[in-house]
Amino acid sequence: MKTKRFSEFVLESDLSGLPNEVKLAKMGLSPGINVLEWWTDKDSESTAILTVYFIERYSWPESSEDDLFAETNFAIQSSLGFVEKRMMSFAKQGDLDWVHDMERDTWKRVNR
Repeated sequence: MKTKRFSEFVLESDLSGLPNEVKLAKMGLSPGINVLEWWTDKDSESTAILTVYFIERYSWPESSEDDLFAETNFAIQSSLGFVEKRMMSFAKQGDLDWVHDMERDTWKRVNR
């Protein structure tokens, strides 16, 4: 079974923009990874506040009892770059390895 998944991994390597560590975890070929997934609420009725939701996942792609869901607010004029820096800071504090911007579907490794 794992040989078949590894073959899929090799075939998808050039087609997918996912980092290799993320691909391996997604396919079940490596242990789960520690990820902070985040997205914003673009449907908010407030014109002054941008709500950002995030989940600290400690065995991605699986869920675990240790996962933490939270939300935080930023001024609406905050750039996504600023929000992304804050999410990276939260990921460092939570001892996570990756940050996944779910809106843009980008993955960034947490530098320690």
